[in-house]
Amino acid sequence: MRGDAAVPTLFNGNFDAVFDPKGVTRTPLSKGLPGWSFHNGQSNPNIDLVQSLEEVKLIQGNSEPNYAFKLESSGVKEIVHNRFVVPDWGALRFDLHAPKIANSSNAKSKGTLDVTIRPSDPSIPAFSQTITLQKAENQTDSNKAPASYLIDQFKVDYGIKGFESFSVDVPEKLRGQPATVEFKLEASIPVYLDNVFFQSESLRFSNPTTARTDLVTNNTYQNNYLIEKPQYTVSYNGKKNTPNWVSWVLDGSWPGNIKSKDRPGEFAVDPDLNSSFYRVAHKDYKFDSQINYNEDEYKAFKLEQPAIFWPVRGHMSASNDRNRSTKDMYASFLTTNIVPQDSKGNEGAWRGLEDKLQKLARLKNEQKQPTPYKFYISSGVYGAGGGELTKYSTPPTVTVLNERGRVVEAPLKDNPNSFKNFKTADGDRTITVPSALWKVVLGFKPNSTSDKPDYYFAFWMPNNSYEIQKSLDYTTKDAKGNIIVKNNTLGWEERLIPIGKLEERLNADLEKSGDSFKYDFLSQIKDPNSKDKMKKIISLLP
Repeated sequence: MRGDAAVPTLFNGNFDAVFDPKGVTRTPLSKGLPGWSFHNGQSNPNIDLVQSLEEVKLIQGNSEPNYAFKLESSGVKEIVHNRFVVPDWGALRFDLHAPKIANSSNAKSKGTLDVTIRPSDPSIPAFSQTITLQKAENQTDSNKAPASYLIDQFKVDYGIKGFESFSVDVPEKLRGQPATVEFKLEASIPVYLDNVFFQSESLRFSNPTTARTDLVTNNTYQNNYLIEKPQYTVSYNGKKNTPNWVSWVLDGSWPGNIKSKDRPGEFAVDPDLNSSFYRVAHKDYKFDSQINYNEDEYKAFKLEQPAIFWPVRGHMSASNDRNRSTKDMYASFLTTNIVPQDSKGNEGAWRGLEDKLQKLARLKNEQKQPTPYKFYISSGVYGAGGGELTKYSTPPTVTVLNERGRVVEAPLKDNPNSFKNFKTADGDRTITVPSALWKVVLGFKPNSTSDKPDYYFAFWMPNNSYEIQKSLDYTTKDAKGNIIVKNNTLGWEERLIPIGKLEERLNADLEKSGDSFKYDFLSQIKDPNSKDKMKKIISLLP
């Protein structure tokens, strides 16, 4: 039986705990669906819930049996999960497939699906969220920034073709309360429901810093604030005005065919970020006036004026990893998903690793893998200062002419980048420039039956142009006197480190900055021997 974690947050939330649902061996006693009932916790002997299960393994891209629950006006249109205790953290998530929604945002809504968490204590109000069975609008504003994110959050896009994930934030007052979850269809079309759980799938192996949404009882989460979206999960740092980390899942369902010309032209503020935070805007990343050199000097690697950092809005969760639908692509263009990243770094090994993972994920379509490669990815930031030379990096040398005109190899200066932060557009706040960026990749090969990843490694990249080079040759110049930068950047394979080594660096930096949280990327790996192995050894991609 599939599950979302070692201990599922909701029993049989994937509807797979059932024997031979369509077979002749079933008896009248097997009409019930474990964990679920027809209405208000009571089973109706005339309602066969199991007959509402549909085999969806071809839609989900799995080789093993995979059932979803069908809600329809002419059959079962309401289903209730039996009483459980609401977890102390994590959004309610579920996958929805509605193939009969018109593939046009101008078409009328086909109805609604209401999701309700109802506590047993009548003094605590129930909480409901409505999914509108209509195609997402996917609008942009005059600057081509996503403009309909909030409106589209609970409309359908990819769900017309396959199973689309939805995420519902849970009010703090419901935490720890006995409750039921209800799904009620008010529509003229059927929908298919699957994978009803709490806590984002991207956090299957860890919530790396134990991020939370509770800002009332524990103010430490101002620097470790949890934002869960269907597309990715964020730990946001209100002091740095950047994410600490972003986590997401990449498998064969995510790479799509949205063209570059259809990407947003700007980033939008994230309305999911609590209003007590400063919400970074696209214009806050216009740092040119705060840099004492121009972009041409940066591209030229001027030795007399080390111009080795040019900030761009660097995605943490790559937009090409979220392009199975326009709605998903637009969600990657929110400012909680970006950091100031060096331009050459964004185009080099960082992009190389992204391309490698995307290529493997796409093998589902190219080689028709029954179950494709699947990756759990996290990326984030380290330190401040734009990229000091450290013992963890591979400092290059530069080839120069000495005072006698001879070609010599000269070491780079220490601390080549002084940018620790940039001011926002209003000048009242700062955005921290990380000194390095990192990724953690946990992956499964096709048709893997293991509950532990087959591939595991970390990736470390200083956030400046000098350190991403093997060497720089200042003796070869073009007609304008600019050096000709050869393609000698370090590849992504040369920047891999064990996960445990990454944790050591990150936690040492947190201790120095006075933060109370710590990193653990494998907290849900309960076998100590397996966990120790995965922290010390690099298991490479094929």
